[in-house]
Amino acid sequence: MKKNYNVLNLKEVFQYTMQDNRRSAFTLAEVLITLGIIGVVAAMTLPALINNHRDKELITRVKKTYSALNQALELAQAHYATPGDNSALFSSGKTSAELTKEMSGYFNGARYCEAGANAEGCKNLNYKIKYASLMQSGNSGAQITNMTGYPRIVLNDGSIIAMDNKGNSCDEVVETGTSFNPDGSVAKNPDGSIKTWTRTRAVCGKILFDVNGNKNPNQFGRDAYAVDIYRNKIGDVTWSAWGTESLHNILMGKKNPFVYKDYDANGEFEW
Repeated sequence: MKKNYNVLNLKEVFQYTMQDNRRSAFTLAEVLITLGIIGVVAAMTLPALINNHRDKELITRVKKTYSALNQALELAQAHYATPGDNSALFSSGKTSAELTKEMSGYFNGARYCEAGANAEGCKNLNYKIKYASLMQSGNSGAQITNMTGYPRIVLNDGSIIAMDNKGNSCDEVVETGTSFNPDGSVAKNPDGSIKTWTRTRAVCGKILFDVNGNKNPNQFGRDAYAVDIYRNKIGDVTWSAWGTESLHNILMGKKNPFVYKDYDANGEFEW
């Protein structure tokens, strides 16, 4: 009888298929090694990706809050019929609390929060903010800005704005302050007394803002910033510890804009 070579031998086909599967399959050891490599790569890259995402989010929120400040000031100028002039809003005799409460009305959906640890509805906003770099306080620890001491505005996105009125209607005033060395320590005169600076300028007041409320990192130059208000503009604070360099870089659209030093505010410091 003539043999039919077109008829498949199912048994042989099955055997060849199983051999091919065994040749193409991964061993358990190979799978574990591959997973281990993936885990190492993920552990190395994931923190950088998370930090990059957080930075982009902070940059967006800083721009948004800064824009909201400008718009609120323009609305206040329109209210007083003084376009381009902040002096009526920051008038003499008006307390910081009165200024802040009035200013809250120029933000959409904002609420006013009194100063003090027991302010009604604001107890979760009693927190401290580190400076952009280490600055010595009177007891040789790190200087910290206490948001509790300011009357505040809470925006509908959770941003916090604190305001301080100089009470001079934007006229020139003489200011004095403590001088610091490059390492953040208090500068001293040859006789051991604290060195100070004096300047005259026409600043209306100061505004502090934290773009994510009491969430970390709570540090100027990262999520918190300060600006000076002049008669006709929002201006940079001359002291870089308020996050001035970071804010300037963000508004200019620079890459890697944050300029700050990471330090333990509760640590022991020696100068």
